[in-house]
Amino acid sequence: MRDGWEVTGYAALLERKEVSGEQSIPPALGGGEADVKNDMYMWGVSFGRRFGERR
Repeated sequence: MRDGWEVTGYAALLERKEVSGEQSIPPALGGGEADVKNDMYMWGVSFGRRFGERR
């Protein structure tokens, strides 16, 4: 962009993960059973400006 400004961004979609069954939570984390599904969507935008002397 002009005057040293810049814009960047990202987007991500992670595949569905599923954890289920006996002893699905490790003993180090308290142990037990869980049936968990998750979808993860991420996005972000960043604005920045260069300071100081231009090269």
